[in-house]
Amino acid sequence: HAGLWAAKAPFVFVAPCDMPFLQPGLVQALLAEVDGGADVVIPLKENGRMEPLCAVYSKACLPHIQVQLADGDCKIIRFFDKIRVRTVPVARLRVADPDLLSFVNLNTPDELAQARALATSRRV
Repeated sequence: HAGLWAAKAPFVFVAPCDMPFLQPGLVQALLAEVDGGADVVIPLKENGRMEPLCAVYSKACLPHIQVQLADGDCKIIRFFDKIRVRTVPVARLRVADPDLLSFVNLNTPDELAQARALATSRRV
């Protein structure tokens, strides 16, 4: 919310700090999907889940986010039924990130160890 509110641009790309292999090409591919027809441009994973913390949000989302925050509701996708969402299948994003390294996420010590091994083996 704070980043989107402070942004001077009408759209903002957001990413979490626990995605260490975020690929610039994936970011560019999502930004290329931005137009006036969507308030959020978001990857749609092969398992059918959206990746809300690696997406592009418009300032049109701010009123909905503010309502949720005031209600103590921090689940990002809960306001998506009130806005225009464009999902981008990861199959299309593989052009920019063939192994979908951008979605490697670090939430556990095991995931950290796997990411270290990946970084060492691939020089990511």
